[in-house]
Amino acid sequence: MGKLDGDVQLPARYYETVLDAFAAEPRLGIAAGACMAPAGSGFRLEKNAPFHTRGPCKVWRRECFEEIGGLTPMLGWDGLDGYTARKKGWTTRTLAGLSVIHFRPTHGLEGGFRGGMRAGRGAYNLHYRPAYLLARVAVELFRPPLVLGGLGLAAGFFSSFLAGEPRPDDPELIAFIRAEQAGRLRRLAKGGE
Repeated sequence: MGKLDGDVQLPARYYETVLDAFAAEPRLGIAAGACMAPAGSGFRLEKNAPFHTRGPCKVWRRECFEEIGGLTPMLGWDGLDGYTARKKGWTTRTLAGLSVIHFRPTHGLEGGFRGGMRAGRGAYNLHYRPAYLLARVAVELFRPPLVLGGLGLAAGFFSSFLAGEPRPDDPELIAFIRAEQAGRLRRLAKGGE
């Protein structure tokens, strides 16, 4: 099963490459290519953690999709499906060497601050660990558009928090998300990914 946005150009044999990855690794449940966004006269990589698969071009192994219960219609859905899959023992990954052109950068339509706010509301829905949120805000402050994305990320998270907006409430999944984030923070502190 797959999702493809209208502003994405796939390389030749994209789905064949993903299906080959599924065949080679039986527990690979979600896979995608890396998104390349326009930058000046070329393209730049839209960075994300290697285990996070981007929403515009992701593919699910049917068994994984069914086991996670499909998709939840909310901001942050493309993080929630990955966390849920990993909690259930699946692997999720951006495939090395497989790049797609994403003609409109993530949140490009809304602008830096508003796009950051959407990402912040998604982070709230995913029950981000506070230290992880702050680390992500710090990183976003230095990514284009400078400062605006990070400020929007913080504003979106805290406005949703203060409004008490409803969000998924699965204590086991929340604990898994926060444990995974804590592990990533530890690896980053030691100079790893």
